Amino acid sequence: MVNLALSADRLIEVSRVVRRGGRLMNATYPAPEPGTYARDDLAMGAIYSAARPGDLDELAARANDGSLPAAIGRRYRLADGPRAYLEFVQEHTRGKLIVAMHA
Repeated sequence: MVNLALSADRLIEVSRVVRRGGRLMNATYPAPEPGTYARDDLAMGAIYSAARPGDLDELAARANDGSLPAAIGRRYRLADGPRAYLEFVQEHTRGKLIVAMHA
């Protein structure tokens, strides 16, 4: 799970939905102290970056015009939609999972 918006106090509550042995990456400041989580199986980390003026505007523009790349992890037929969902919730996925309406 990657947190992009929740404050530290709300992140502790949300951490309960991360699967056992999962990872919680936080991009907000300040991050909660590791000892505040009631789980010893949760790997935690912080992601901080230095955006320059205009960087987020450029990112938003690229997302809006379709030029921002989106990695596709797996493709599924519509009949395999339940399997796609199961893999999404039970496995660590990279990229988008695509369920195609037409073959």
